[in-house]
Amino acid sequence: MITFLLSGFWHGASWNFVVWGALNGLAVLPAVLWARSPRLGPEDTAGGEGALPSLRALLRMLGTFAFACLTWVFFRARTLGDSAVVLSKVWAGPWTLSAVSAALSPSLWLLGLCGLLLASEWATRRQWHPLGWPSLPRPLRWLGYSLLLWASLGLAREQEGTFIYFQF
Repeated sequence: MITFLLSGFWHGASWNFVVWGALNGLAVLPAVLWARSPRLGPEDTAGGEGALPSLRALLRMLGTFAFACLTWVFFRARTLGDSAVVLSKVWAGPWTLSAVSAALSPSLWLLGLCGLLLASEWATRRQWHPLGWPSLPRPLRWLGYSLLLWASLGLAREQEGTFIYFQF
């Protein structure tokens, strides 16, 4: 908990960073305090050995992702008040099918790319490097790497943004 709180203080002298650190510390605290034996090692397969994760593993992964997204609101907001505004607007919605569809439609190809990357990472999660694709012939691997590079460049913003750690 102390490490995460110090990490929050290190990122900035603002309450939103302290809350970010505290939330992350609280998330890790149960695993540290009530660790089950034996602990998983680095060679253990994330999500289990099956072709698909169990429902429990899938819910834990989605929960971790949702929690990380929630805490990043505190990290990226300028103030704690801004964090509260963002979270209240997310909570309030509108959560209708048409609103969600309108929000996602410009990014369908991006969602597809994310799905493809997630599927690739899941399929190769037992390997030392998740995007190694050792079973594919070298030309196909390099084609895949090239496509990833071009997709990343295509996702780059056209305008300059400030580096996230510029103020430090």
